[in-house]
Amino acid sequence: MPDTRATPPRDEGVHDAAGGSIAAAPDEDAAAAIARLQDENARLRAELDSVRALPGEPVAGPPAASTAPAVQFQSARLRAAYQEVAASTSKVRTLAILRSLSEYAAEQDLELVPILREAMRRGDADVCRMAMQMLSPYESAEILPALEQALAIPDQQTRLMALTPAGAIKDPQVANLLEQAMNCADEDVRARALEIAREQPPELQILSLAKGLSSSYSDARAESLSDLLLRGDKAAVGTVLSGLQSSDAEFRREVNETLLFLIDREFESYEQAVEWWSSNQSRYDDDLVEK
Repeated sequence: MPDTRATPPRDEGVHDAAGGSIAAAPDEDAAAAIARLQDENARLRAELDSVRALPGEPVAGPPAASTAPAVQFQSARLRAAYQEVAASTSKVRTLAILRSLSEYAAEQDLELVPILREAMRRGDADVCRMAMQMLSPYESAEILPALEQALAIPDQQTRLMALTPAGAIKDPQVANLLEQAMNCADEDVRARALEIAREQPPELQILSLAKGLSSSYSDARAESLSDLLLRGDKAAVGTVLSGLQSSDAEFRREVNETLLFLIDREFESYEQAVEWWSSNQSRYDDDLVEK
């Protein structure tokens, strides 16, 4: 009698070489295909982003990723140039972009500054030198962060070029830039910072020399003290007093010698000096002549 029991549905899946059935997995195949398409799209986008437009032309694809903060530009050309520089991995390409923007440097356009800062981010010496050359005519304090960034680049020429605009910037914040330079390991950079301080207007010079007195390098401290002695005015005395806070006993001795020359006084401590000067500075006019 024939077997009337229900027969299981035939397995239509793929069989392996041993005759075993390998169940089809359409959902898994579809997911893998989607993943492959996503990878391919990502690759194509990356290739597209690498072909950037020239400044002034539309930039193909989305802006390249950058660690730099978002910057707002009024100029479409400068916006495109910023995106190009951020995406560039070629020194030659970056230099070409910067050269194409020389007209903005001549006009001291401040929208150029974030582009130059982005270009310097990778620390290439040639790029950093060009960036500093482009900033050399500027007289705005808004370029100071870019100059401070350049001072941190381990290239002597870049550091020296970073100080070039400082003399033309009439702003108290320049003292912070010169402080950074007077604490630079490069003696030539420290010397250039002191030269700039000597050329500053008196009200700015006093701020810079005060920074020099606290330098970690003895030559910068000694030169700053000497310049304050040459000033020989009332403002210089208040600044010289701060040298008594130094941990260097020899330098404190030199500070007291300077005070002896200026006001015929020396002190055991900074606190004693400040207390005396607060009570007695009214005895002197601005040129340290006793009234």
